[in-house]
Amino acid sequence: MGINRFLARDTCSKFAVSHRVVFNVVKSQCFIVKSKRDLLSRPSFHLCGASLSYTDSYKYLGHIINSGLTDDPDIMKQTRSMYARANIIIRKFSSASLNTKLAVQSILHSHIWLSVMVFSVSVFL
Repeated sequence: MGINRFLARDTCSKFAVSHRVVFNVVKSQCFIVKSKRDLLSRPSFHLCGASLSYTDSYKYLGHIINSGLTDDPDIMKQTRSMYARANIIIRKFSSASLNTKLAVQSILHSHIWLSVMVFSVSVFL
């Protein structure tokens, strides 16, 4: 059963009534991944009697993807955030002694290394 027929029959509304579930139509959106062929028109999807809007980007689990399935804007956002945090650390420790700066650097590097190792182990488990 295609998604269009699934939503056209209002199957979600029937499910919501029978299982006492409420769908938030305001937060629900349609996301079409671009393909080599362009769509002539976007199909109309309805949920609980309301028409769903379309979006070109979507945030899922804190990660932003766009309709071209690239995450370049999200990577740029994370890069700017990292530079901002680094500048805060530089500003706060600008008057500190060299030994203090080296201690902070070793702590930060060990924390980053630990995060990478924990992620790597969790991926392989």
